[in-house]
Amino acid sequence: MNKRKLKIPELPLELWAMIGEVGGPEVWLVLIQSIPNMGRYSLHTQKKMKTEFGEWNIFKKEGKIITKTCRLPNGKIHREDGPAQIKYYENGNKEEEEWYKDGELRRKDGPASIFYYENGNKKEEGWYKDDKLHREDGPARIKYYEDGNKKAEMWWKEDMIYREDGPATIEYYENGNKEEERWYKDDKIHRKDGPAIIYYSRSGIKWEKQWYKNGRRIKIPRIMI
Repeated sequence: MNKRKLKIPELPLELWAMIGEVGGPEVWLVLIQSIPNMGRYSLHTQKKMKTEFGEWNIFKKEGKIITKTCRLPNGKIHREDGPAQIKYYENGNKEEEEWYKDGELRRKDGPASIFYYENGNKKEEGWYKDDKLHREDGPARIKYYEDGNKKAEMWWKEDMIYREDGPATIEYYENGNKEEERWYKDDKIHRKDGPAIIYYSRSGIKWEKQWYKNGRRIKIPRIMI
């Protein structure tokens, strides 16, 4: 295996010693980070593995995988059969998964972006089409509490908050009851035939309503009887 020395970058706060080994289908890059005034070192490694479509870039810290990214030869993030980028917590659980095609967030049969809590439960899901938040048959963003209950649902079309048949954003209390509903049209708070914002108490009682047209709040005239 051939070895070659790599230049040490000039960093004012951190001193890096870099040793590179090149050979075969894998490329290793070792970084030894000195932490000033603390007398300890942090070992980082980066590994490249060739695949059918490109190569995996695997970044480790102290022997634990932190990030894996699959790229095409042109540098674009891409994978045909699973998430193209995966990030991990130090305990080994996944922190984030992202599906890419030709450098764009995109997935045909599910969320293209998934974030996790450190305990392994889902934190947030995002549906994308051509790198834009978009979903035809449900909310394009879903957030969860750490115990797994839903925290919020948001409907997006072509990167704009939009829903025709109901509130475009719904937020929930930890007990599962609605906390807030908002109606949007073309990324603006708007509702034609009712309040565009409704707030609920924890017990499910509506306690405030607000009317908006094309992003502007309006006053509802009182009806004299």
